[in-house]
Amino acid sequence: MIRSLHYITIILALLPHWIFAQEEFASSNLPIIIIDTYGEVILDEPKISAHMGIIYRDDSTRNELSDPFNHYNGEIGIELRGSSTQSYPKKSYAFETRNSDGSNLNVSLLGMPEENDWILYGPYSDKSLFRNILIYKLAREMGHYASRTKLVELVLNNSYQGVYILMEKIKRDKNRVDISKLDSTDLSDDELSGGYIIKIDKTDGAENEGWYSQFVPIPSSWQRIFYQYHYPDQDEIMPEQKEYIREFINNFEIRMKMVDYNDPIEGYYDLVDLESFADYFLLNEYPRNVDGFRLSAFMHKNRDDKDGRLKMGPIWDYNFGFGNADYYDAWKNEGWQIDTIILHDAFAVPFWWHKIHADPVFNNLTAYRWNKYREKLLDPQRLNDIIDSLYFLSEEAGIRNFKKWDIIGEYIWPNYYIGDTYDSEIEYLKTWIKKRYDWIDNNLSGQPSYVAWKNSDDSFTIEPNVSTSFQINQFYEYDQYIDSVRFISSSENLSVKINGEMLELLVSDPGIYSFKGVGWKNGEIVSVSPRFNIGSSITGIDETTIPDRFQLMQNYPNPFNSSTTIEFIIPANSGSHIPDISLMKLKVYDIIGREIATLVDEPKKTGKHKVTFDASKLPSGIYVYRLNALPLKDGRFGSHSAKMMLIK
Repeated sequence: MIRSLHYITIILALLPHWIFAQEEFASSNLPIIIIDTYGEVILDEPKISAHMGIIYRDDSTRNELSDPFNHYNGEIGIELRGSSTQSYPKKSYAFETRNSDGSNLNVSLLGMPEENDWILYGPYSDKSLFRNILIYKLAREMGHYASRTKLVELVLNNSYQGVYILMEKIKRDKNRVDISKLDSTDLSDDELSGGYIIKIDKTDGAENEGWYSQFVPIPSSWQRIFYQYHYPDQDEIMPEQKEYIREFINNFEIRMKMVDYNDPIEGYYDLVDLESFADYFLLNEYPRNVDGFRLSAFMHKNRDDKDGRLKMGPIWDYNFGFGNADYYDAWKNEGWQIDTIILHDAFAVPFWWHKIHADPVFNNLTAYRWNKYREKLLDPQRLNDIIDSLYFLSEEAGIRNFKKWDIIGEYIWPNYYIGDTYDSEIEYLKTWIKKRYDWIDNNLSGQPSYVAWKNSDDSFTIEPNVSTSFQINQFYEYDQYIDSVRFISSSENLSVKINGEMLELLVSDPGIYSFKGVGWKNGEIVSVSPRFNIGSSITGIDETTIPDRFQLMQNYPNPFNSSTTIEFIIPANSGSHIPDISLMKLKVYDIIGREIATLVDEPKKTGKHKVTFDASKLPSGIYVYRLNALPLKDGRFGSHSAKMMLIK
């Protein structure tokens, strides 16, 4: 009997796979994916072994269910994906392509770049079937990575499952989130500083090691934002790497919590790629994504020597966008979703989004980016054309999908609109987009200010107490709709002023200083330049020279990366020209006053001294170095301090 069953199994395995599919599904204009789990149930985790075959004719001819697998024919590991959407009868899946021995196999699927981690997303509450496809396309066209997509039809264990979207999983990869690879040995200096991907999301159904923010989303809130490690994976990330990215985000939050968080010199601008924040804002507000700022929210950071500022994105999970959610005002065409106060939900918008949204510089940049894209990229008629092309592509498959999942005309959480036909769902999507566009356009269009600042990777060197002039076009090329452009410094020792087409700089004391350009409009700063550095050397002083005044300074560069040199000059006591010995204590503190390091704690002679500060294990941010000079004869020297900025 056992032998007979064995023969039957072999015979069944040799029969064409179309025999087991539903009779009405024989071919498709879309690629066909067929998965066999060998009778095993797909779990939330871990992945189970399965076989996947893909039928895909890239010459636009029909894909026949009876065709052999001509695109992929091999092993995969597959599991359920999603959180609240796992309650839907139409499931979504994450899978990895594998070799026969179970190891990862990088392959190109349906024209996408080679990788091994993929998503099969099953649109269910999104009855248009392609809200995610639409917004990911817009993000890519705005210059950001977003998952590539392909409409397919799925047969799982001989059962037709309907229309799915094959998508790239968010990963660090040269063709996905293109940041540096972090190895287990990357534990110091630039190697430790990137790359990282972190996310704010629910913790169920996912690897969720991370940490809670020390700040509440709004005053008196009971919620806490939970940051999760996404890359490196939780089973690969090293303790030093966890500490680094945690401290980096913590330092960013501390900066954002301060009253002067948007100070042009010492504010948050050097810590973030503000354009990525502005585009992320638009990509969430245009579809009024109910989850966009508080769930499925990804951020990434590259190495410091490859622009280590914090960047928002990639965007992810927009099936509840474009008027498809009936809670938290997300169905409304008017208003900003970010302003919706969430009191009875564990997942709130981080406090720093509200502060950024209150910043005139950010709002001006957001308006500028909207105006850049509004006429072509984001125009409703163009989006209608994209929707029509997707509708035409999926129309035939959509009929089969809604025959399998008979949900047209029914409420599927969290639908706001319930159309009686598939066509009415498409028409609602188009109408909602047009109304939303009009509201945003009325609130962001006009004449946003712009200054074409130049990046400054180099520092300038001048002599102390000698006024030096530079051409203005070394710092910015032109401006639009700006009342005035000025240059400012937070140091009393650096004078910066515009004289015609020239920028005049005067340093009163040797050292390294920073300045920035700002654009003013209607009495407020609306544009801030990158940081420019100016250096002035200490000359003519050595250990045998008796200086006449105390000096404390950070040597080049400032901002600095990983390490820098701090110099101090000890004058003679009471006007004497005989070198004295003083007890010197040089310490470094973070911006909220916590002691970070002791660099000097010993007697030093009158004269010039220098010491190296190694900050390779510290996060980016503003630090204070303070020198307490305690002379042996009198208490004249006292305490001296200055600020420096670490940017990784």
